[in-house]
Amino acid sequence: MKNIIDSISGAIEKTGEAFDKNFTSKEEVLEKVSLAQKHLLEVKQSIILAEANGSKMQRNWRPFLMYLFGIIIAYNALIAPILFNIWGIPKPELTPEFWEVLQVSIGGYVIGRTGEKVIPGVTETVKNFRRRRNERKNN
Repeated sequence: MKNIIDSISGAIEKTGEAFDKNFTSKEEVLEKVSLAQKHLLEVKQSIILAEANGSKMQRNWRPFLMYLFGIIIAYNALIAPILFNIWGIPKPELTPEFWEVLQVSIGGYVIGRTGEKVIPGVTETVKNFRRRRNERKNN
């Protein structure tokens, strides 16, 4: 009987070891995700800081680009039809590529501005998460 119990406990122990080798715990997954998020935030933060500490053109290129797109659209929608009606100047067509570039630019502008606003809060959240995790490990 003792041999059977020893065999079963040995099998359970080996199964547990195999499980530990092949599967990660919830805490390990959370730690890896947290580290990946921290690295991503650090990269984004370095880009934003480089822009903020750079020249006036580096700091203002996104708003400038959005103003430029606004001027192009206003010209095409408001001024070009008037010029066509008065002097017969043909209205330029905005190609699908223009609208794709505009969509990507707006997305980049929104993401960049969101990053500038969100990164400090997310960094603080990650610090708090790590602090609480370390406190739980120590207790």
